[in-house]
Amino acid sequence: MSANVPESLKRRIILFANLGHALDHYIMLIYPTTILALEKAFPEVSYGALLQLSLGAFVLIGLGSLPSGWLGDKWSRRGMMIIFFFGAGLACLATAATSSFVALAIGLAAIGLVASIYHPVGAPMMVASASPERLGRVIGLNGVFGNLAIASAPFITGAITDLFGWRLAFIVPGVAALAIGAAFVASVPDAAERSTRKSVHAEEYSRFTVFRVFGILFFCTFAAGLIFNVASVTFPKLFEERLPDLVHSATAAGAVTTAVTIVGALAQLTVGRAMDRFSLGTVFLVTSGLQMVGLFFLADAFGFAAPSAAMVAMLGQFGQVTVNEAMTAKYAPDRLRGRIYAVRYFLNFAVAAFAVTMAAKMHDATGGFTGTYRILAICGALIFLGALLFPRRDVAPSTRTSVQPAE
Repeated sequence: MSANVPESLKRRIILFANLGHALDHYIMLIYPTTILALEKAFPEVSYGALLQLSLGAFVLIGLGSLPSGWLGDKWSRRGMMIIFFFGAGLACLATAATSSFVALAIGLAAIGLVASIYHPVGAPMMVASASPERLGRVIGLNGVFGNLAIASAPFITGAITDLFGWRLAFIVPGVAALAIGAAFVASVPDAAERSTRKSVHAEEYSRFTVFRVFGILFFCTFAAGLIFNVASVTFPKLFEERLPDLVHSATAAGAVTTAVTIVGALAQLTVGRAMDRFSLGTVFLVTSGLQMVGLFFLADAFGFAAPSAAMVAMLGQFGQVTVNEAMTAKYAPDRLRGRIYAVRYFLNFAVAAFAVTMAAKMHDATGGFTGTYRILAICGALIFLGALLFPRRDVAPSTRTSVQPAE
């Protein structure tokens, strides 16, 4: 990182990266809660059919990450973030103005395409702006912003939908995105590019270590993508079915989903601090274990056992995301960092198309989510296996003979 970049500018970059992370996840989770209102407005259309209208969004958030990462590396990360903020605002407002299911699907697809920009662009900007001794805490805080958005989106969306209709649930974050974009343009100058090109965190590890780390990371990313995408779009409906005495509206379904998700969101601060003290492999093992156990019990949980098991699963899920961010920061070469982030999120969201289709079809076929969440539990077990194979300590760079613990 350039020594000429002021600390105040680095802090602003991290702030907007955090806001961008929150916005990115929030706009992707508006529709799964508004479905509950659309079900009542169009009783002749099944939940599965309505859910599949978001298929294009989840396809494009994966496919779009690859060119987004390349453009961020080759052109301008600041420029891509400007497109992200203003594009998100316009896409949300356009979706709110739709008048048919076809137009709604196109609007949701536009949201997905714009949302594909953040992770391969905003995450490298944030990592390059963080000091080495605070990397874990910066990544953890960034995760909290994203996951608080995941947690709050169902509740806020449900409340707005019940009180004012589903269209306003898209308008409010659309206006917020435009405002954040304007503040970003004014606060982060072109000179910020200097602070996003060189990372002080990566070291020259042996080729075997790098292949081992990213082989495990990419495999686990694919499995975690299935878990994340199914859980994020089905939680409101899942709790409506598993808590029939408590959940009777979109607001109630969103509130329970928020309560469950916020546990994992806040835990990322603890996970971030743990990464500054213990090896990534050790923290990875603990978080993946929690995810596996939570999903195993969630498959058949009913009543208040369902949100309890979901909390454990989300604690592990979101903690694991924080670990994966640190893996990329420490092991990815500077010149490829944006594209490696892009491949990670391509794998994560490429499976989203299958995840949404699987959840929709299995729910319509079985009338519930038991089979779906048993599949997720198997994915959790595979991720835990990957964590067992990950180094408990960083392997020393090839130019040194000692073995040192990860930061």
